[in-house]
Amino acid sequence: MWKVLLVEDEPYIRRSVRKQIDWNELGYEIIGEADDGEQALEIMRAEKPDLVIADIMMPIMDGLELLKQSRQLGFDTCFIMLTCVNEFEYAKEAVEYGASGYVLKLSMSIESLRKKLIELSAELRKRRMQQLERFFGRWNGLYSSWWEEYAAKGSLGEAARPIEPVEYHEYAECLVIVLLLGPQASVSDRLQALRAANRSAEMEIHTFIRSGIATFFCWRRSAGKQDDEFSALEMQSQAVVLKVGFPRPERVRDTWVRALDHLRHKWYQVKSGYAAQADPIANRAIPWELEGKLIQYIEMGKLDDAFLILDRIWSLFEQQGIRIPIVKEESVRLEGMLLRIMRRPQTDQEILWLASSHQVLLGVLKQRLEAAQAQHLHETREFTDHEEINKIIHRIHQYYDKEITLKSMAEYVNMDEHYVSSLFKRKTGDTLINFLQKHRIERAKRYLTETDFPIHEIGHLVGFANNNYFSKIFRRWVQLTPSEYRKALS
Repeated sequence: MWKVLLVEDEPYIRRSVRKQIDWNELGYEIIGEADDGEQALEIMRAEKPDLVIADIMMPIMDGLELLKQSRQLGFDTCFIMLTCVNEFEYAKEAVEYGASGYVLKLSMSIESLRKKLIELSAELRKRRMQQLERFFGRWNGLYSSWWEEYAAKGSLGEAARPIEPVEYHEYAECLVIVLLLGPQASVSDRLQALRAANRSAEMEIHTFIRSGIATFFCWRRSAGKQDDEFSALEMQSQAVVLKVGFPRPERVRDTWVRALDHLRHKWYQVKSGYAAQADPIANRAIPWELEGKLIQYIEMGKLDDAFLILDRIWSLFEQQGIRIPIVKEESVRLEGMLLRIMRRPQTDQEILWLASSHQVLLGVLKQRLEAAQAQHLHETREFTDHEEINKIIHRIHQYYDKEITLKSMAEYVNMDEHYVSSLFKRKTGDTLINFLQKHRIERAKRYLTETDFPIHEIGHLVGFANNNYFSKIFRRWVQLTPSEYRKALS
């Protein structure tokens, strides 16, 4: 809705304009009325209307002076001037100062004013898009530079900031919302939730995503109330929500950094603070001696010993409270280096960037390294005496956590689906789906005994999108539910 301010010293004209037009139908909302320009200027400062319909001749401050002062104050609000025939020269001067047009009061046709409002709505949309593009463009440069500073190894310093945007004075406050994106997260869903949580306030949302962390900068032209809706969102989505009043760039930056630091509590799953250090104390997040041992064990094929080193590295990250983007960046770098040693390609890095916690990231990294080593070993031997069936088995071992169907495997080996089904059963003694399920369940059993990951997280890691289905299939093969199995072995 475009916000409209009516400024007219004659009450019956205000009533006529207000009542004879269906403002909502045209996309407008009357947010205030004023008897003179001075009163109107105060309302403009508080409400920031998109359109002012003002009489040219009024006491105290006339409409033309109101237009001039609003331009001097930086308002680019649209104006429609109401004028009498003998005020025509004033109306032309108003147009020169940027008024969108004028309407003659004595012969005023409601239909002509209605048409003017329809035309003006298109102009307002175009103007708003240009403003938002310019506004986001300037701020996005700041977001990027602040992020590069935050995500750099070493302590956060007072880096030189880009030129400050000038438009922030139009906004009363900015909500900074940061959250971790998981493998099934949808940024569009989060945006819808934010807009639903703030239906009453006009809000412009900037989305900034890096390292599996989404930040929503929610710029509001009027201050919110208690924001109970956002508090509920914070609890539901494990987000961090902080408010910036009078949002100058340096205040937005400092609030964002504080929100990202609060997010570390959720990442490391601690209730308050970290041990000793809050930031890395050197340019290297992983000591050379630990990385060297890790490389040595991978070269020797000693995966269990390599995993013990990874456990020590992860403990070090947590003890020092290393920032989330640095931890993820190091994980991607480590995996790429270790896979090269194993002579395996690094693929699908996004699953590392989207890990939802410190321990989940460690589990995903171990799983991928284990799968890479298993694939390397499997390539040196055959499972059956049929080459195409062996390819399918290799594929299952490598991508068991992805969607695998009989149809997709038949397409993979370029064979008829029904033929593959009977051939697979003949060569392995099992159907393809049963073979896949048993392999997934064996992987799940290891997670249940060797980690404390939540059961729904384990189901997702081994390829089950639905937790109920995971429990059902697990019980079919093990005669216990996942929770019963974990409890029995604890």
